[in-house]
This record gives sequence, C-alpha cells and structure tokens, in this order.
Amino acid sequence: PVYDPVLDMVKCHMTCTFGPWTIPPQELSFPDSIAKYKYFAKFLLEGEVFSGLSQFVGCLFSPPITMVKPWAKLQHRTQVFLSALVAKQVFSKASLLAVWKDDPKYLLSAYSMWLPQSVHRVLGEMWPPIEHK
Repeated sequence: PVYDPVLDMVKCHMTCTFGPWTIPPQELSFPDSIAKYKYFAKFLLEGEVFSGLSQFVGCLFSPPITMVKPWAKLQHRTQVFLSALVAKQVFSKASLLAVWKDDPKYLLSAYSMWLPQSVHRVLGEMWPPIEHK
C-alpha cells in the first residue's frame, strides 16, 4: 500500500479478473477495513500525510510499520492511535483536517505516546501539524 497525496487516499494493488481473463494488478483505493486505518496511521507517523511530522520519525519509539504488524495490538500506543482514528473515522488528510477544525488537540495525546517526553513540548507547540501557507 501507498499514500497518494494528490488523491488523499491509501491505495493498494489488487489482481482482478473479468470472466475467464486475469487483468494485471491495478492500483485502487484501499478497501474499507481496519487495515485501511492501520496503513493511514503508518503514513501519518512517517510524515507522508503532514510533512511537519517527518521531523519526529527518528525519535519514534517504534517504526511506523509497527501499525500494520499482526502483533501491533500488543503495544498499547498502537492500539490507542488506531482506536482514535477509527473512533472519528479518520483515514485521509481531509477527514483529519475536518476533525481538527472542531478539536485541534485531537490525536496529540495518542501521537505523543510514540515519542520521548523530551520532544513533547515541541510537538505541542506545532500541533496540529498543518502546513500554513
């Protein structure tokens, strides 16, 4: 899966068939499932959705790919982050921006769990990590 910033969606490659014919893999919108939220969380943690978050990637307690691992639920921070996204149905930049309009501190606590205390002040000062033009 990949995050497409132009279309603002998580995409994946799927094999398709049309009758007896197999069509080469197609890049499509990721199907609605919990995995869609997990991959969006991964891309968010990597700084692919909001570039301002990329400065924290090197400080993360776990690599963002942890979000999609089968054992991810064993880490409390992955469950908290995922649950926050699912609760507000956030799986795109647009949906996250819409939530931040009403609740600018949304995800700050869950995201902070991924980082050492030493960077919490910097994170809090720039939250939400929206690029201002």
